Amino acid sequence: MSPDHPDNDTALPSEDAIIGNRIERAKGGDASAGRELLRSIALGLSGGKLHPLLAQYHADCLWNHIQLGVSLERALHVYRYQIKSTTFDPIELAAVFELLIEFAGMKKGEAKAWIKSHIGASKKITENASAAVDIQALDSLDLGGEGQTEPPDPELYRRARYLDLLLHTAGSMRRIVVEGVALN
Repeated sequence: MSPDHPDNDTALPSEDAIIGNRIERAKGGDASAGRELLRSIALGLSGGKLHPLLAQYHADCLWNHIQLGVSLERALHVYRYQIKSTTFDPIELAAVFELLIEFAGMKKGEAKAWIKSHIGASKKITENASAAVDIQALDSLDLGGEGQTEPPDPELYRRARYLDLLLHTAGSMRRIVVEGVALN
């Protein structure tokens, strides 16, 4: 092959490029890339030749764990994200979340923490359920029957009906909520 041959233009990626690509993949959620990096770090440390990019990556991971409190699995990018469906009905979970905010006077963060503590759903699962289900659409449903007269206090009536509907929608989680918080 001559030096002018087109195949000579395709150089292999540098070690820096390979490591940089693995770091980006790991930070993007690729747990196998995170494990490859840990393996390379372990080999580099044991051989006394740790590549500077690996040293910086490892230092950043440890900093995130030690100073920011990120779990070690997540900091090292070897966490396997949950791929199974949850055991929580998203509609029930969204109803509980709305009950805690609307009728127990909690802020969103407090409601997520309460759900995690009392029901077991992580804050992320609760957030996803709440985002996926438009539970507030229940608030706009016409809950009165035909031929009924206007209640004396329509707002109080609407709020009571909304509470009833949310409690019903909370389903299997209703008892936990009713026993766990004071609803107003």
